[in-house]
Amino acid sequence: MGNILISLGITVWFIFAIITFVFLTPVTDSFINRLIRSVKFLLSKKYGLEFGVIVGQATGIFWLIAGLIINLMGESIFHGVREDVILSIIFLAPVTIGAFLNERRKNEG
Repeated sequence: MGNILISLGITVWFIFAIITFVFLTPVTDSFINRLIRSVKFLLSKKYGLEFGVIVGQATGIFWLIAGLIINLMGESIFHGVREDVILSIIFLAPVTIGAFLNERRKNEG
């Protein structure tokens, strides 16, 4: 399961980085500046569509870290119903946190 989370995290982060590079960076900037803007993320400075893409990148990084932790601890600790609850928290926590943050920003502004 850890390897699946690692590959899923890298894939999700890469997809959202490509989306940022293609659609959300100005074409007039140099290639290096566009690449740097698409890879880094600041949660406090982005709004609207950009914030959703940043949350997607953060989700990928969260899944990558969770996969590394699962690989280090060993998959034998996950058995039965407890495994399902822990894995659902791992998959849904970043998305839920992003939804709450986005709703809060929408209500403030």
